[in-house]
Amino acid sequence: MKPKLHVILLFMFIASLATSCVTSPPLPKPNTDYTLINKEKDAPTKCILDIRLSDRISEDEIKNLANYIKQNEGTGCSPLFIFYFLPNQIPGIDAAWAYSHFNPQLEVKINGMSLETKATLEASIPTPDPSVIGTWIDTGALSHTIVIRKLNGSFQMTTVYGDGSGETTTLDIKVVNGEERLYEPGDYMVIEKDGSLAFYDSQGLLYRLPPK
Repeated sequence: MKPKLHVILLFMFIASLATSCVTSPPLPKPNTDYTLINKEKDAPTKCILDIRLSDRISEDEIKNLANYIKQNEGTGCSPLFIFYFLPNQIPGIDAAWAYSHFNPQLEVKINGMSLETKATLEASIPTPDPSVIGTWIDTGALSHTIVIRKLNGSFQMTTVYGDGSGETTTLDIKVVNGEERLYEPGDYMVIEKDGSLAFYDSQGLLYRLPPK
């Protein structure tokens, strides 16, 4: 005897209901410290989260954290956009160091210096040497280490990039209004009293790098 149509439909309804009730098991909280500093929700379910990190983390750690945040702070959000900021970055002013978006699949991108690049650059910092005037790390789009030495009365600048490549150039020196300026083509640098390296062009100060 063939089952009646209403019996088949009833079983299909029960099966679909059981499937819809299945939820993902709760994920363990990752070891990464983070703080939710802002949440915006647009109708009907789009969410934007700003997350503060205490330091850089690896791409795998970002993925783990993203899934945990999605299951907790991002419940009911689709699509979900998560932006990560380092301690010295200000949302709305600075670009996020990294992001992980669920739209709908997880996409991760690191905009700034990655944890791996940071380790490479810090490994390139020279051991204490009387010739070394200062060492700095530029965390911009093309992250690199800068080491300036004074050898035989001349200043030499060694630049090392995240992939290990680099170059050494000799800087021209000019004293302007009692200020010692180190020139490279087009621009110049000043080593300030606190050890910071300040970059200038014809319009004035561009940016500063703190000493390492």
